[in-house]
Amino acid sequence: MTAGLPLFISFSTNWETRADENLNKNTRGPSALVTGAGQGIGRAIALASAERGAQVIATDLKPPHETVRKIGAVAKAIQLDVTQEDDWRAALLESRGLGAVDIVANNAGYFPNRLIDELDLVTWRKRLLRIWTRTS
Repeated sequence: MTAGLPLFISFSTNWETRADENLNKNTRGPSALVTGAGQGIGRAIALASAERGAQVIATDLKPPHETVRKIGAVAKAIQLDVTQEDDWRAALLESRGLGAVDIVANNAGYFPNRLIDELDLVTWRKRLLRIWTRTS
């Protein structure tokens, strides 16, 4: 998971610049939808995004109210199971009040509750295809 952090950090300078410009223009900062924001890396991404001026849509299997409480008024907690297309649609509809989503930090994922070496190839492919190739 640490491989994703440099990419996140590389965007932070642009977010800060954009947030500063937006504050000077008296407009909103970018909106960031963060999956898996209830704990760990997802929570850290949500908090760092808010610190850099983003309005945060924090999502997790259960609405991450604690993360939103730490951020404040520029955040919204939404329930989202990233493996369910209907949940994605509902989350996007619910987040419309913050405007367009500018940033998506797709931190959450699904993995069967088994060791990787205990997975059969069919389950492995099904999970990857379901998460990475759903377009409808």
